[in-house]
Amino acid sequence: VLVLFTLPSAQADTSRLGVTIPRRVGNAVTRNRWKRWIRESFRTQQNAIPQGYDYLVRPKKGAEPNWEAIQRSVPRLANKAVKRVSKP
Repeated sequence: VLVLFTLPSAQADTSRLGVTIPRRVGNAVTRNRWKRWIRESFRTQQNAIPQGYDYLVRPKKGAEPNWEAIQRSVPRLANKAVKRVSKP
C-alpha cells in the first residue's frame, strides 16, 4: 500500500521520515489519517528500520488506508530500499 524512497542521511545515527500525501488520495480527513498512521508506524518500529537514512513515504495510487498493511509495509520496504541504496 506504500511507496518508499530512501537516501543516506548526513547524520549516521538517526533516521528522518518525510510523508507526502497527494490530494487525489482523498479529502483532508483521509490524507491526515494516512499521515498519522505512517508516522505512528515509523515511530513504533524504529528498531526494525535501519538507522542513518532519510525516508520518503507516499501511498500507492488507488490504495486505501489500512493500519495493518501500513504496519507490515514500513519495515519491509525500508529494509528493501536500504539494500538497493547500499549496492555498489
